Parts: sequence; C-alpha cells; structure tokens
Amino acid sequence: MRHLRRIAELCGSRPDSACVSRVSFRRRAKTGFPLTVNRRAESDAREKSAIARRARQTRGTRALPRPLRLRLFVISTGIVLSMAIVWWLPIPGELQKSPAGTLTLLDCRGREIAELASPAARAQFPVRLERMGLWLPRVTVALEDRRFYEHHGIDWRATVAACARNLRSRHVVSGASTITQQLVKLASGRRQRSWSRKLYEGIGAWKLERRWSKERILTGYLNRSSYGNRRLGPESAARAYFDKPARDLTLSEAIFLAGLPQAPTRLNPWRHSEEAKRKYARSLTRLVELGVITRDQQLLLAEPPKVTQVDPPRRAQHFVDAVVARNPGLRGTVRTTLDLDLQRMVERLAQSHLSALNRHDITQVAIVVLENATGAIRAMVGSENYDVSQINGAMQPRSCGSTLKPFVYLEAIDKRLLTAASLLPDTPDAIRGEYADYDPQNYNHRYLGPVRLREALGCSLNVPAVFTLSQLGARPAFYQLQKWGFDFPQGLADYGAGFVLGNAETRLVDLAAAYAGLARGGTSMRAKFLTAEHQPISRIASKEATAIITDILCDNDARQKSFGPHSPLAFEQRVAAKTGTSSGFRDAWTVGFDKEHTVAVWAGNFDGRPMRETFAVRAATPLWGAVIQELLQRDHPLDPSPENDKLVRSEICKATGLLPSRFSAAILKELFLAGTQPRKDSADYFASDGKLLLPDAYSQWCASRDNTIGAHVRSDFRITSPPANARYQLDPLLPPSQQMVELTAAFAGDAKWFVNGVQVSPQRDGRFFWQLAAGEWNVRAVGRGEFAEEKITVQEITD
Repeated sequence: MRHLRRIAELCGSRPDSACVSRVSFRRRAKTGFPLTVNRRAESDAREKSAIARRARQTRGTRALPRPLRLRLFVISTGIVLSMAIVWWLPIPGELQKSPAGTLTLLDCRGREIAELASPAARAQFPVRLERMGLWLPRVTVALEDRRFYEHHGIDWRATVAACARNLRSRHVVSGASTITQQLVKLASGRRQRSWSRKLYEGIGAWKLERRWSKERILTGYLNRSSYGNRRLGPESAARAYFDKPARDLTLSEAIFLAGLPQAPTRLNPWRHSEEAKRKYARSLTRLVELGVITRDQQLLLAEPPKVTQVDPPRRAQHFVDAVVARNPGLRGTVRTTLDLDLQRMVERLAQSHLSALNRHDITQVAIVVLENATGAIRAMVGSENYDVSQINGAMQPRSCGSTLKPFVYLEAIDKRLLTAASLLPDTPDAIRGEYADYDPQNYNHRYLGPVRLREALGCSLNVPAVFTLSQLGARPAFYQLQKWGFDFPQGLADYGAGFVLGNAETRLVDLAAAYAGLARGGTSMRAKFLTAEHQPISRIASKEATAIITDILCDNDARQKSFGPHSPLAFEQRVAAKTGTSSGFRDAWTVGFDKEHTVAVWAGNFDGRPMRETFAVRAATPLWGAVIQELLQRDHPLDPSPENDKLVRSEICKATGLLPSRFSAAILKELFLAGTQPRKDSADYFASDGKLLLPDAYSQWCASRDNTIGAHVRSDFRITSPPANARYQLDPLLPPSQQMVELTAAFAGDAKWFVNGVQVSPQRDGRFFWQLAAGEWNVRAVGRGEFAEEKITVQEITD
C-alpha cells in the first residue's frame, strides 16, 4: 500500500485508479529489481514527460511582444495593399483605343489629296501586323526583345544582366525593357527615367500580357514607335524614307528601319545619315549573332538601302482648309467629295484666265463646281495661288450683285403673283411710291420702259426686280432666300430693299448650292464636302415654277438687249446662266448649270479694289464658260421644259405679254403655270397708229429720251405731280435743297413747266424739280399746244 500511495503522490491529483492502471504488473524488470521499483521509475518518467508537454503548451500560448506584432501588421498590410495596387492599377488608357493616325483626305475615287500633321506626329498610319511585311516585325523582335515570345511582360534574365552592367558602369546604360514594357511607356507618354515609372511599366506589362496576344502587343508597339522626323509607325516611315508601303519593304530596308526607334533623333536618316548607316551595320552584326541571318546574307546586305525624302501630297489646299475648318475632329482616312481630275482642270483654267486678262486690277478668282444630284463639291479654287494668298474666295462673303434675282422672280411666279409674260415697269419712278428713299438704276443708266418678266430677268434689270420685291414684301422674300441656304452676315434692316440687287453678302459655295437647287427642280440642300456627310433636302419651290425660271436663264434671246447675241453666255447647248456685278465694280459673278453640274465663278480683289468698271460678263463669265465647255464634253445639256397639265405653253404678244391681236408685231410662245395664262388680248394696248399705249405710271418715261418705241400714255394731258390742291409745309430744320417737289405730267412728249409764270429749268437727267417756298403757287405744264394747271399751297411751320 505504501508503494501505491507513493505512486499516487507522484501522479499528483490524478485518481489512484488512473495511476495504477498505467502500471503493468505483468511486466518484469530485466535488472532483476523488484517489480515495485520498476513501476516507480516508469511513473517518474511519465511524470516528467507530462510536465515537459505542459510547459511547451504554455510557451506556445504566451502573447508576442508588441513591437513585433506591429511590424508583422505593417508587413502584412503592405503586402495586401501592394496586391491591391497591382490588381487595380490600370493599364494606360491610350491602349484602350486604336491610334487614330494622321488625317488623310482622299478624293471621291480614293486618291490621296493631303496628309495633315497633328501635334503628336507628322505622319502616322496604323496598319495590321500582316501589312508590315515579312521582315520588319521579325527583325524588330530580334533586336529589341529576343525572348519576346517566351516571357510574360518582364524579361528577368535581361533585367539582371542590365542591373549588373549598370552597377559596373555606375550609371544607367541599359534598361532591359521588353517590347511590352516599351508599349506601356509609349502609351503613358513617359519622357524621363524614374524607378516609379519603371515599376509601373513592369506592372502594366505584366497585366497587358494577361489580356492581349503577343501579336496584338507587337502591332501596338510598332504602330506607336517613332522612326524619326515625327514619323510614327512603320507605314509612315516606309513612305517617307523608301516611298513604298511597309508590306513591300525588303530585308535591308526592314533592318534599317528596325534600328531607328532606339534613338530616332540621333539616327535621323535625313539629318544624320552616317549615324543611321553605322546603326544599320551594327544591326546586321547582331542579327548574325542571333542567327536571324547568315554571314553570307550579311555580306550581301552590307550596303545600306538608299534613303529618299518623300513629302506627302498637298493638293486642293483651299478645299482641304475648308474641310478641316468645318470638321475639326476628323481623324484617320476620310473620303471627300472632291474629284482630283476636275480639280486640276479647274485650276489650270483659272490660271489661264487671269493670264489672258492680264489686268493689275483683277488679281483673284474663285471657282466652285457642284454635282447637282448630291450637292457634292467636285472642285474648289479659292485664289490665284495658295502659296501667295491663303484667303479662300469661295468661302468668303462678298457682295453678290444680281445673282439673287432669279429666286425673287421664282417666288413671285410660284405664288402666282406674276408670270413670265407679266409686264413690269423699268422706269425711274416705278418704285418711289413703295421705297421713297431708294432710287435704283440700271448699269447703263437707261430704262427700257415696259418689259416682260422674262426680259427683265434675262437682261438683269434692277428696277423690275425691286418692283417685284415690293409685290412680294421685302421681309418674306428675305426669309425665303435664307431657306435656299444663303447665310447673310447681317439682317434685313442693314440691307434694306437693295439686298435683291447685291447689297447682301453671300459665299460662292452657298450661291453654287442654291443654283444647284434650281437644277434639281426647286429643292434646297447645302454643299457637301465629305462623302459620308448627310445634308437634309427640302422643297422650296414647285418644279413647274422652277422650270420657268430655268428656261429664262437658258434663253439667250431674253438677254440680248443687255449682253448682245454673241456674249460669253451664249451657248449652242441648253445651259442656264446668271451674272452679277456688285456696286463699285468690286465683285464679278457668274453662276449656272448643265444637267449634271453647277459652276460658280467670282472675280475681283480680296482688298476690295474696284475693277475699273469691268462687268461680270468680262471678268468672270469667260472663265465660267471655259469650265462649262470642259464639263459638256461628258455632261449633258439641260432638257427642254416639259409641258404637262401643270405647265403649259401659250402664244403671247411680245410687246405686251397678253394674247396676240391684229396689232401685235411679233408673237412668241411663253411658259405658264396652268391657270395663269393671259385671258385678254393686246388690242387695248395699241393706238390706231400701232404705237403702244401705256398707263399713267409710264408718263415720265414716255416723255424721256429712253422712249425709243414712241409709246404714249393712255390718259389726257394732265399734271401728275404735284397733286391738285396739294398743301406743303416747310421744315426749318432741313436745308432748302432737300425741300423740293418733282414736276411730272401724263404726256407722251416734252413739256415745259412754269410756276407763277416763271419757267423751271430741267435737271441734267431731264427731270424737273421746284424748290418749295411759302405762298400760293400756280403750276402750269405746257406741251404741243396743250396745257394743264394745278394750284398748291406752301406754309411755314410755326410754333
């Protein structure tokens, strides 16, 4: 029992049964000691083992020192943040989109017009890898990153070797950047070396390799690489240095180009050709070492390829400037509406025309050729020489002369206010009742009296145009012109009624577009510069009314009184034409169209100098005619106006525009909108002697020297101004010279005028004016045995 108690004491608090159970009474000690002693030793050993085990457990659960725990927290947090930064750090946004490339403008048939440099590059033409030729990608990989297809963005072997070289040299001599890292560098725009940027490029390269294929990475790198002279990408370099596309590069040319991106400025082939050649020789040696080419090939390729200097084309420069100004965001390759063949022809004719004129007072011309069906600009000349003057006369607003008149007459006919046969007054006093402060005159200071609308438009007479405007209303007519695409710089209040005669400014390109609308039968559409450009089209006038105006513009007989039968406007083919000359002879215009094209020409001086009284028919029309003649070699003349249920042709009296009568000396056929034909014959417009009888409104003209047809007024001899028993008041604020009354009478002949018996002398133009004076006055007109009298009263204004 004493042994058992001893064992219990050694076991501590454990129950006796548990302690005894661990003692094997069947085991015999080999030493021969009593069984109780062996059991005691075994118990001691077990106790020591338990104590050691508990001590170890106690040490494992003891708290770590605080500084150690803080360091462990910082380290673990840094690892987590680093992983998060690597995960969330974006690759350069520039890689998310393809390089836009240099803006390259093509003509309508795909021929290059111009390459326009950007702030980033003089030329850049991104192409697919297979279009870079057989050799350039392969040689570039060998020289720049020979393990490109093996690493995953970072070449660790090259990096370790570069570090060793940098340590030996004690400065950075090699960066060991892979092509992927260089692509990230190019896309992020890094200029200077720093460890942070290198780290970013490494992370970006690793992430990019996980997303992009090797071929895409190589394509992006090559298209963004600089080959000197601000040429980015192999396509622009091949064009600039070898005048060929990259896909046609030979092995030697590919090796030459592959070495340039390492130092594009120092190896510039145009400025430092010897440096570029030495680099080429080093590249050959390196390629032999890498096994890309053999030594035999090295010997064959020892002579560097011949480098040329090819500048990109720059044609139709005024047109190019206009395209860029209208579309500042254009990028890449864009097809325009220009036709280079037609452009060259127009430029040649413009030079010939100015040489033929040989006038120091006519120094510039501008031309626009539009395709009628689409509104596409097929040719544009902005000045005599772009190198001398970059001002684009086709895009500058200039006083437009009489070129707007057809649109005013068109509206009057379409509204059925007038017809092509309507008799309009071309007299000095025809519009004084409507526009008292406006006195338009014809270019030759003569008046034709009664003229049909066809003749008024054909001869480009001013007074009938303003008279027609008065019938329409100036404001509605002005707004209607804006619907045709005329963007006037100022409003109606600034121009007044004279806008119809050329007070308003317009651009040549807008004028051409409006006349192309006439050629389309009355529809408006802006001029198009790009083939992909969409311009809305809207109907402004009916086809039938437009056909009448077009027929007038084609009628050489209608313009004979002003231009003669053999003017530059006279064509054997049916071609529409209109001229315009601005006041002071500063701008000369001619615009017209055949079936396919509209041609508009301006001539003058950009500084506004007058052209020594030279009309458009001499300054601009010959050039317009030369362009039309060239076009008619493949174009077609206009078709005759069709007659249908909406457009009819009827016989009229040439002198009156009414139905023919026995007095009609000449009869012709005229176009009318159905229902607007004359219903009355012309018999009442002729006296028994066959002379024309006109209303009182023509009395002054009938008495003037312009009345070469011997026309008479219909009424008896009477005074028409001043009115009977008129009362006038003198304004003390106005000078006497501005307080006068004109003396007119309804009389087909010369009349003499007397006021209180004192004869009034005529003015230089044959008109009679009497200066008002206070009192009662007797006004008498005497002519060929007849006389008429009226009394008037003039009072002074008193406070």
